[in-house]
Amino acid sequence: MLELLGEGAMAQVFRARQRGPLGFSKEVAVKRLRRDALRRDRKEMEALINEARVGGQLRHPNLVEIYGCEVVSGSLCITMEYVRGWTLDQVLWRCTEAGRTLPTAAVIDVLRQVAQGLSSAHEARDENGQPLGLIHRDLKPQNIFLDVMGTVKIADFGLAKSSVSLYRTQDGEAKGSPLYMSPEQVSGDPLDQRSDLFALGTVAVELATGLWAFEGSSIPKTFMRVMNVEYDAARAVLAELAPQLVPLVTSLLQVRPDSRPATARIVEEQLAQLGGATVATTHTVPLVHAMLGHSKLASPYAELSSALREQGIHLVDDNVVDDDATWEQLPTLKRSLLSAGLGASTVIIAALEPWPRLIRAALAISILAVLAAAIALYIPGEPADSGPAWNEVAMDGSYTEIPPLPPKQDNGWAQGADSEAATTGQDGLLEHQPIRSARLWQDISFSVRIREPGDWRISCHYRPAGGTESSWRIVDLEALGAGQYVATITVTERLSEGLVYFLEAHDDGSERRLGFGSAARGMAVMVK
Repeated sequence: MLELLGEGAMAQVFRARQRGPLGFSKEVAVKRLRRDALRRDRKEMEALINEARVGGQLRHPNLVEIYGCEVVSGSLCITMEYVRGWTLDQVLWRCTEAGRTLPTAAVIDVLRQVAQGLSSAHEARDENGQPLGLIHRDLKPQNIFLDVMGTVKIADFGLAKSSVSLYRTQDGEAKGSPLYMSPEQVSGDPLDQRSDLFALGTVAVELATGLWAFEGSSIPKTFMRVMNVEYDAARAVLAELAPQLVPLVTSLLQVRPDSRPATARIVEEQLAQLGGATVATTHTVPLVHAMLGHSKLASPYAELSSALREQGIHLVDDNVVDDDATWEQLPTLKRSLLSAGLGASTVIIAALEPWPRLIRAALAISILAVLAAAIALYIPGEPADSGPAWNEVAMDGSYTEIPPLPPKQDNGWAQGADSEAATTGQDGLLEHQPIRSARLWQDISFSVRIREPGDWRISCHYRPAGGTESSWRIVDLEALGAGQYVATITVTERLSEGLVYFLEAHDDGSERRLGFGSAARGMAVMVK
């Protein structure tokens, strides 16, 4: 496990590295069901099993591929393709914050690739050649990825309905996300693949306008708007910003399934006509560059990139180098060493000009070798491949440097709330990077490492800032192995003014107790 990518109440998704004989290594994503999820909701396990069974039958460039499903240390896990990129939801939020909408050509390119993925999924057959009859049932921007190469991929077939699903939805039971459900989903009527096409129309409106087509003030009102296909406000904006999409969206957002296009393949062909004589990714590649803040782009991507850079909200990918990258972007220490070393080499070799040529060449090679060794010694490089290091598996990547221990208090606890740099609890046995800020309606993770072996139970106590001592809520941290523990909470309206927390660790075997902060002196988190 390399990095926690996201999590909810029931499951976590990690970036991981799969290793094998002869140096085999592959970066993958692992979705892991929480160990206590079955006690709370068996449906989550059923969804994960269905996702694995359905995904195992699918293979297409526009679908996230499933590699395997197994039980690891008592937890159900599925291994899947790791998409280096972002969800369309993340892309849309950046555009909204910058006051921009996506270029229409890019929207058409994205929709075309989604339609290609849907076509492949809808037409898929099992190993015996029988149609799967697959329906995604949860197509939405959060489940559609844009990778750094401009390829769009559909993910999360946990709610998919097909002939290979092990668990089936009961008649009349509605499954899906309210803003993207079809009228027949809302009413619990039988579905076919045209339900996904309605969702595609809803996604098209959001991509082109930045608006939710059927947003209501409550879920029942949203359902009523879906049932009656009421999206007049969003339709008017769509007609203004992307008039060429209006006929297609209108055909997709029909109450009756038989009034919509018959298949995703038909929709794909219509989008290919709208896109003209271009291939898929022609417009999503410059969109990726705009989201990364590149500057050498054609209009309208240059304007979008500029707006994102001005707001400081462009997306980041450490493996993508801007086409403006120069010497100035090298780390300061590396530049200084290279400049000093090369400069000294030039002076020394020039001073030895009277010496024989072979001696000067040998001396130059020696100087360069010493310079390379110095750089390798003083500038961290890639570690030897002996398994992930601690800072590679730390959830927030903050455990690379341990500051001096904070003073021990009378109650035997080490208080970390008074120091911005405090990361270590009692006796240096408990490590935690204090959380300083969070965003409303986003998850925050509490990550802890314990150096002392034992049967530890760790809990995070938290309450709204300004609350009373009796208002503490408790969430247990889950063990990840190697002394690592993590828990996540969602910052809701209740915590909008900020929150205070402390950590408590208890060893059931030795009755030892460790802590980071206390009820009297907790860590404060500002909520943005």
